[in-house]
Amino acid sequence: MESEFEHLEHLLKDTYTTDERNILLEAMARVGNFEELGRQLKVTYVPDERKTLLQGITKHSQDLAQGTNQATRPNKGIRHDLGQVVKPVGKKYDVFISHASEDKNFVAPLALSLRQRSLEVWYDDFILKVGDSLRQEIDRGLAQSSYGVVVLSHNFFGKRWPRKELDGLAAREQWGGKVILPVWHNIDKEEVASYSPTLADIYAVKSSAGIETVTDEIIKAISPDSLNERR
Repeated sequence: MESEFEHLEHLLKDTYTTDERNILLEAMARVGNFEELGRQLKVTYVPDERKTLLQGITKHSQDLAQGTNQATRPNKGIRHDLGQVVKPVGKKYDVFISHASEDKNFVAPLALSLRQRSLEVWYDDFILKVGDSLRQEIDRGLAQSSYGVVVLSHNFFGKRWPRKELDGLAAREQWGGKVILPVWHNIDKEEVASYSPTLADIYAVKSSAGIETVTDEIIKAISPDSLNERR
């Protein structure tokens, strides 16, 4: 039987609005533990959510210092209350693929390869349906993805939407932790530097290495221990 904290974790993975996430994070702070709150802090970039997590960590530390450890005491009424407030929506993705449409000959096989290796992938051809709001779905994907695989090319730097996606991923990195996983597609370091010296300084894998190698490098960056398990 899952614990109260595990139940909250599952709900957190199925929601993406700030209000709903804050409700869950506050509940996790009441029934969770210091280590898990710290892990959540590493993958959360919305200021209000980080504030909630930091408050939970601070409260937990204070309780430990006082010998009360209130943060680990289960609240039996939380599950019932959350059921009335939180409606699970959306889902969590391992990677968001940011790319220019002109590069789909490379990107589509990469997205499929990542999905075949058991990653949850946000890729427009997998996600978008006729009538969807492009901006809304992209924002949702960026918010719900742990990493951003950014396929950098001359086409990428010439398009507005890919640059906006990159800006969103870069904003997340400002809060700490690795988010951007660059792939250089038909472009070299000097050319990337001419567009963005900062991006050129991030270690990247080249598309010329082949889909399997690029897939391995992405999985290695996300979870080195799971590389063999995902084969």
